[in-house]
Amino acid sequence: MSAPVLNVAPGVTHARPDPSSWIGPLSDQSAVRSFTLGDLRLTYVVDGALELDLAEFLPAAPATYWQAHPEAVNGSGRIAASVGGVLVERGRRKLLIDVGLASNVLAPTLGISRGGALLHTLRASRASPESIDTVAFTHLHTDHTGLGFVRDRKQCHR
Repeated sequence: MSAPVLNVAPGVTHARPDPSSWIGPLSDQSAVRSFTLGDLRLTYVVDGALELDLAEFLPAAPATYWQAHPEAVNGSGRIAASVGGVLVERGRRKLLIDVGLASNVLAPTLGISRGGALLHTLRASRASPESIDTVAFTHLHTDHTGLGFVRDRKQCHR
């Protein structure tokens, strides 16, 4: 029996995991997940996926480390990483912490980057982008600020 699937964008799906198996292999991408803590509801909102080159992303880690930890790399021999944000809901208030990669692309030497599903993921999670009260950034790397600095048709940041 296959896990239920959340369609976050055309051609992009994430399995809804069985809560008893929330901790998966390091080589897997993250899925959309929510949990409640008191009167807060927190949802990881997936924007996309990265496949990072071992030597470029973590140059201090020797090849022997990766040989000793094959579970840490995916079938392509890269580090799997997800990009997105955390939606924090309390009553009618909604805070989005980080906004993923969007259409930005990491330097090709770092690996493969695919982003841009955050708005679709929000809608699929029953939270419209317009309902977000506040956006906060943990730090200003492009994989956290993607939608925060997108230009509109008039080339203005929105």
